[in-house]
Amino acid sequence: MSEKLRACPFCGKSSTFKSDRHPDLVFCKGDRCPGSVTPCTERQWNTRPIEDELIAALEGVMALHLVSQSCCHSEEFDCGICDAKDKARKALAKARGES
Repeated sequence: MSEKLRACPFCGKSSTFKSDRHPDLVFCKGDRCPGSVTPCTERQWNTRPIEDELIAALEGVMALHLVSQSCCHSEEFDCGICDAKDKARKALAKARGES
């Protein structure tokens, strides 16, 4: 139970709580959110296979850009990779709950 809880898998809000009666279960505080009436264990709450796969793909894009960054770091030339990299960086931060 030491793992940081991710945002609600149903509504995306980060307001979660554990009940005194059921300390091993996680609930969402969101109004009308399925997570407020459908508790999960921490492991279930934090399991997001599609999200995790997308994070891995974005990390791959970021690593690829680091290898080829000499192609577009010039004031005269912009190949578009930098914009894609910045969008990937923001998406990664959001998916990781860092934004």
